[in-house]
Amino acid sequence: AYQGDDYEWPYETSWNVPDTWATTVLGALPWLEAVDPVSATVGSPDFVLTLTGENFVDGATAYWNGEALPTAFGDSDLLTATVEAAHLTAAGTAMLTVRNPGTDTLESNPLPFIVSNPKPEVAALSPASVLAGSGAFTLTVDGAGFVNGASVLWNVAALPTTYISTTQLTAQVQAALITEGQTVGVVVHNPEPGGGASNTALFTVQRANRVYLPLVLRNF
Repeated sequence: AYQGDDYEWPYETSWNVPDTWATTVLGALPWLEAVDPVSATVGSPDFVLTLTGENFVDGATAYWNGEALPTAFGDSDLLTATVEAAHLTAAGTAMLTVRNPGTDTLESNPLPFIVSNPKPEVAALSPASVLAGSGAFTLTVDGAGFVNGASVLWNVAALPTTYISTTQLTAQVQAALITEGQTVGVVVHNPEPGGGASNTALFTVQRANRVYLPLVLRNF
């Protein structure tokens, strides 16, 4: 800013010490202001993502966690990119960036995109009932929107759960849980982000019918 100014960049840089130097770009890097939509659900199909910002040039590419997306140039402040279903198989946060052609790995600022777990739905239980005192068993839960890591809850308490598919789970019910007749609420819970509890399905532990015989003592 002043004649004779010897200010260095970065501030802590040193002559002949490359490790202290910084990359300098003559020109404006792309800048991301917003993406639309900002989230999707696990298992969603392909969709088109709109990116708005500044300094986009023809040939600019959008990146999903560093992986290039098929991108279409609109103008200097608009891009569209196709997000394929393969990117939406697990919940988490993806970072979106933009690179202009000829800038190698120089990227825009990142913006987050949330991939959320769906809310599960329970349709049926198998078996739907057991006899009190009948011992441990495997409960099969059929429904929709199940994800790996989902838990089957037995009156709010989590059971050891095995993920089979998006429509089926199995859970181990211990003998100690079915010693008495009762009606149990069975719920599936998907982990965050998104996820949450399903509807409640009712499971019946049937009371065992006991016959008591009189004890007769005879004295001889």
